[in-house]
Amino acid sequence: MRVQRAIAAGVLTREPCVVCRATPAEAHPYLGYEREHWLHVVWLCDLHHVRAHRGDDEVASAIEQVA
Repeated sequence: MRVQRAIAAGVLTREPCVVCRATPAEAHPYLGYEREHWLHVVWLCDLHHVRAHRGDDEVASAIEQVA
């Protein structure tokens, strides 16, 4: 919800997936899901978001490059 408000307010801008450049992509808080990290996001398509939660090395590498 906080990410959606930030997008609506122009604080965040939706971007393509950082791994495959697909759209739409969803926000993935790369520092964790604690409240203070909600707006520290990278953009991942559904496939790569699932893989990020499974610890996929390709996704982790892409996140490290942009974070």
